[in-house]
Amino acid sequence: MVTNVTILYIQNVFIKKGNRKQEKDKKQKLLSLKPSQKKMNISPQRLEEIQNIPDSAIDTSDIPELDDNFWQTAKMVKPITKKAISIRLDSDVLEWFKHQGKGYQSMINTVLRSYINHQENL
Repeated sequence: MVTNVTILYIQNVFIKKGNRKQEKDKKQKLLSLKPSQKKMNISPQRLEEIQNIPDSAIDTSDIPELDDNFWQTAKMVKPITKKAISIRLDSDVLEWFKHQGKGYQSMINTVLRSYINHQENL
């Protein structure tokens, strides 16, 4: 049974993960376009001005250097591949997820992953 608390929890989990995925998808789509297909909300004149700024004139003081401490604690993260399966869900549960819009299968995956993480931390 899907309760209001469950729905709020699911929405919070999906919002946190979903926004990152949406941004990544947008970036991937933009990178896959040919230069003639890319549309920018910046005038060609402003783009040329930005491209002509020398590297020495760009303030990078707010970007921390990657020191030895960073590399000591860095972890390699391999992408998790997804596998297509067939799963039986209660019709009301499936309809609720579908009603959330595009990406409902990823949302189901995110909820299941969150459950697993919670169980492992018990």
